[in-house]
Amino acid sequence: MSTHVVTATTDCATAIVSIDQPAAVVADLTAATPELVSPYVDGVRHDIVQTRDQAVVLTLVPGSEAAPHMATGHSLHRYYRRAGSTFRHLEHYEIADLFGRRPHARLTATTDWDVRLSRYTTGQGGVANLSVRIVVKNEGRGLARFPSLSVDEPGGWPLKHQTGGIHHLPMIAPPRGWHQRYAGGADTVVYPDDELVVTTLSAEIKTEQREYPDLALRYRVLADGAFPEDGTLVVRGEEIRVAAVAAFESQNLPYFGRPMFGPRVV
Repeated sequence: MSTHVVTATTDCATAIVSIDQPAAVVADLTAATPELVSPYVDGVRHDIVQTRDQAVVLTLVPGSEAAPHMATGHSLHRYYRRAGSTFRHLEHYEIADLFGRRPHARLTATTDWDVRLSRYTTGQGGVANLSVRIVVKNEGRGLARFPSLSVDEPGGWPLKHQTGGIHHLPMIAPPRGWHQRYAGGADTVVYPDDELVVTTLSAEIKTEQREYPDLALRYRVLADGAFPEDGTLVVRGEEIRVAAVAAFESQNLPYFGRPMFGPRVV
């Protein structure tokens, strides 16, 4: 088996050269990586991509929130910027500008949900409440000011939107193409590595309910100085059903698939 490594100049890859002991090459690259750039870029990976008769060592360099980074290899100690298909040295004023930039926020959305029994009559049935909290997280290094979350009409469940109060963002008029929008003002800030509960969606689940569809919610989250992020939040219907069954059985209530004091059907 032949193994290859990509050789390169400062600007671009120039050739694929056969090497021996790819695992040793990856170990050397991993050890050298922290010494080749300052500050260190977190998450750099060196992987061996192997086929039947050859292998290639590839390096993945992720995006970094700690820019600018200085190349500190032999005879380098310079800052570089990509210009088309090549790189060029940064001028002094460009470096100063990069250091003067404030770090950016990077927002994403997630859900935190549960099912709790809300009311019941012993031996007859009851109602459980599905509560879905939409949480915005700041995974960047900068403050997220004026956070905003737009959501589509939820699919699968007739959800009620809760808004206002100290634990939720106020609801405002949504932009075209969206069902609802929640937005914070100048006093609403999401700190780095912190999160904010935007709203809580709720729906009733009765003991006689038969269908448990997936809950899907398309969203767009953004803030001042942060790029918009689109996605879809999904809560699986089977997981909701299992949680509802547990709530009903906590009071020995009959539900669809299990008559009173009858065998459990899950």
